[in-house]
Amino acid sequence: MSEKEFLIYLDEAQENRYRYWHVWEQGKIIEFRIQYEAFISGSWHPVVRYDSAHGHPHRDDLHPNAPETKEWFPEYRNADVLSTYSARYGAARPRFSGANCPCQV
Repeated sequence: MSEKEFLIYLDEAQENRYRYWHVWEQGKIIEFRIQYEAFISGSWHPVVRYDSAHGHPHRDDLHPNAPETKEWFPEYRNADVLSTYSARYGAARPRFSGANCPCQV
């Protein structure tokens, strides 16, 4: 069993990043977490997370003033969800900007 974790910055200003973690066993990803984080008002905020917690791949949309929402992917394997995640981070960032965000100073 092999475990890996790393950060991937998505822009030159380093204000957007993926936090990536997985466990690899016998040629398969058996657990994973990939989280988009945005640097807003001087600190990092998780915005969207794909993971395999609870035994099934799913997406957590994190909101600044509301509970997270989940989207389950029962028909997908872990690898399927991981391969479709790239380039989707930017659409979620705006909900953490403006008057609705407690992270503003």
